[in-house]
Amino acid sequence: MLHRQELSCVTRWLPEAPKGIPDSMKHLYRVTIDFYDKLEEELEMQGKSGCGSHFKKSLKSTANGYMQEAKWLRKDYTAKFDEYKENAILSSAYYTMMAMTFAGMGDFTKLDAFEWLSSHPKIRVAYDIICRFTNDISSYKVSTNI
Repeated sequence: MLHRQELSCVTRWLPEAPKGIPDSMKHLYRVTIDFYDKLEEELEMQGKSGCGSHFKKSLKSTANGYMQEAKWLRKDYTAKFDEYKENAILSSAYYTMMAMTFAGMGDFTKLDAFEWLSSHPKIRVAYDIICRFTNDISSYKVSTNI
C-alpha cells in the first residue's frame, strides 16, 4: 500500500514526492506522475484535449479510497458494510483501469466518453463493486486456505 504522504501528494498532484518517505516510494511517485503527465500530453497532441485530466482524476479517486482504508486501519475500525461498499468503488482501482482501457480504443476516446465514465454511471459502479468483492472473496479464500 502507498504511504500516506505519497497519497496526499497524488491527490494534490505535486511535481515532487515529499520528504520523509522511502526513496523507493519517491521513485514510484515520480514514475507515476511522469507517466500520467506524458499520457495527457500525448492525448493533447492527438487532439483529445481534456481527456488526460480524467486519467489523473481516476488515480486521485483511487488514492482517496486507499487513504480511507488507511484511516480505518490506524483507528482499528471495521467499516460497516455500506461504508466499505462505498469506499470499495474508489479503492478497487477499476475506474483507473477502465479509463486506461478507453484510451486504447482509438477514435472512441473522446472527452464525452471520459466525462460519462467519471460521472459514476450505474454500470460502472456495479462493475467496480462486483470486481472488488470478487477480489476480496478470492483473497479471503487464499488467506484462509479454503
